[in-house]
Amino acid sequence: LEAGYRPLRFMDHCAGDSPTAFVVLRHDVDHRPEAALRMAQLEHTLGVQATYNFRLKDFERNAGLLHELLALGHETGYHYEELAHCRGDMSRAQALFVENLRRAREFAPVHTVAMHGSPFSRFSNLDIWKTMDYRDFGLLGEPYLSLDYQYVLYLTDTGRLWNDRRYNIRDRVPQADTRCWPSTEALMREIRRGGISRQVMLNVHPGRWNPPGARWFYEWGVQWMKNPVKYLIRPWMTGA
Repeated sequence: LEAGYRPLRFMDHCAGDSPTAFVVLRHDVDHRPEAALRMAQLEHTLGVQATYNFRLKDFERNAGLLHELLALGHETGYHYEELAHCRGDMSRAQALFVENLRRAREFAPVHTVAMHGSPFSRFSNLDIWKTMDYRDFGLLGEPYLSLDYQYVLYLTDTGRLWNDRRYNIRDRVPQADTRCWPSTEALMREIRRGGISRQVMLNVHPGRWNPPGARWFYEWGVQWMKNPVKYLIRPWMTGA
């Protein structure tokens, strides 16, 4: 906000509401939806609206929480993972996606979707669109398909690092700016000095962000146990 960016929900960007300097603010809720609600409340106090992508289980188990998010002006998107769940069976995965999207929409509106990375699966959920078009389901966008990353900078906290591709199996895009930042403070300095694109998609996982204390150390420890494993399996998972 201080640097002059306008935060947007993904659905707003897909609908053409994009000023000169914007940040599409996206949150993939992989776990701990209560952390997502706290983040959504904080954003609301700043006059900011964002997109929160939930897996199907959270649509079904946390409908009340989703309605609180919507009341704050945020968007609820579907965080799909059918191809990994079906172990690469494309026809089964596509049929399951159609059914799961229908079920999710029983609990909250869904205008956009975003794949779950499923880092320990050999199958990329994004491949489901090789023979389907998300627009056929009344969807406005999918962040890995709907943006031109030669102009839009993609920032993600995957691996508890900013754009560090060593520990990032699938939350990545082919973009012109391939820099990474060692800390949030370093990224903030770069933003303040005008050193990044004026068009940004920012993906922040709410469960990863905690005040100092036991939960902070737990998330730190778990992530630094996972990162070496992800580093070792990344070539096998991605072929790169």
